[in-house]
Amino acid sequence: MTADKPSLPLSVGREVRSTSSLSVFHAGVPPHTSPSLLGWVWSMVRDHDLEGYVQAKQGGSKFRTIYEAATMNDDLMLDVVDSILQHLPTFDESGDYVTQNKLRVLVAALQSILAESSSAFAVDFSDGMRLVQRVDKTAEQASADAVEQDGHASGLLKTAWSATFNRNPNPSSSYRDAVLAVEWVACRAFTPGDEQPSLGKAIGHLQGTLTTWTVATLDDHQQASAETLLAMLKTVWQNYQRHLGADGSPAQPATQEEAEAILFLAVTIVRWFERGLVKHI
Repeated sequence: MTADKPSLPLSVGREVRSTSSLSVFHAGVPPHTSPSLLGWVWSMVRDHDLEGYVQAKQGGSKFRTIYEAATMNDDLMLDVVDSILQHLPTFDESGDYVTQNKLRVLVAALQSILAESSSAFAVDFSDGMRLVQRVDKTAEQASADAVEQDGHASGLLKTAWSATFNRNPNPSSSYRDAVLAVEWVACRAFTPGDEQPSLGKAIGHLQGTLTTWTVATLDDHQQASAETLLAMLKTVWQNYQRHLGADGSPAQPATQEEAEAILFLAVTIVRWFERGLVKHI
């Protein structure tokens, strides 16, 4: 059983099976996951003396132990798991092979628990270790390819991705960084000499010189590829301006759906520029 094709164990009741497909993801901690996840938390806290660290990470707790807290609330349990994961990379500094190998086994066990129970969360290794929302593999790989590139835009996409899909998402922060990543690559291409560049200026330049640009020569008599790129850039910029309250209205926070949509669009745009697919003709 893998994370790519999650399935529900036989212990899951008919109610879940009758209302959901076998690829359903569980946002909380379903009953069939709780015992395994609690066992993992207990082994980590007990064997690695993490009680004080996790208590401090959670800002203190009214419960006597982390294990007791984890049994009381799904969100708190996932927060505890996330806190433990964020602490684990410090163990790598010990150089103790036995300890490191044991930790790798324990993290692999957690991955299996989450995948086999169709959890909406998975372990992310891109910046230490933490829980993140599970994302379609194709979209995740596209983002990973983009952030592996050197450069300012790639770094912004990385922070945007983290702000979108970690345990405590920040849609407005994600939205901002995704827009800044697009602005960076667009300004470098369209207005490289401008000392005060902006995405708005880059869009204006593209709009005025539309027939001299192409995206990998994907053009036909009905739709020029530069027009498609222009529409994508306008979608990013104009919606961001609306959230900033550019017309005098107060700034509005982005929703999770908006942040995800802009992030995925930004990943595509940045990849087009960084792969050299946007060309002057």
